[in-house]
This record gives sequence, structure tokens and C-alpha cells, in this order.
Amino acid sequence: MEFAATIPGASGKTGLVGYCLGGLMAYLVSARRGANAAVAYYPGMAEAHNIQCPLDDSSRRR
Repeated sequence: MEFAATIPGASGKTGLVGYCLGGLMAYLVSARRGANAAVAYYPGMAEAHNIQCPLDDSSRRR
């Protein structure tokens, strides 16, 4: 995420999107490293207390 935030023309903000295993990865990276926004589809709920950014956890709406 640090690299993505420094790409010329980037805003300096990072966002993550993932589905299933990718959702878990987006979720865990948001919890452990921080992100400006994350969308996690079916990620499980590990480390939810550590997430500081907006998170759309669509799996909880079912």
C-alpha cells in the first residue's frame, strides 16, 4: 500500500477490494496495516476490532 500511495498522479490514499480469500486479505490488511477504504466480500470476521477505515462488509447483510 505504501508503494501504491506514492505512484505519480495518485492521491496518496489506498483502497482494497476482495472476494472470499481476497476479501479476507483486504480485511486483514485493513486491520493490520490500515487503508483509507476497504470492501470485503465474505471475509470472515477476524480482527474486526483493529479496523480503523470505512469497511463495506457485504456478507453481513445476508
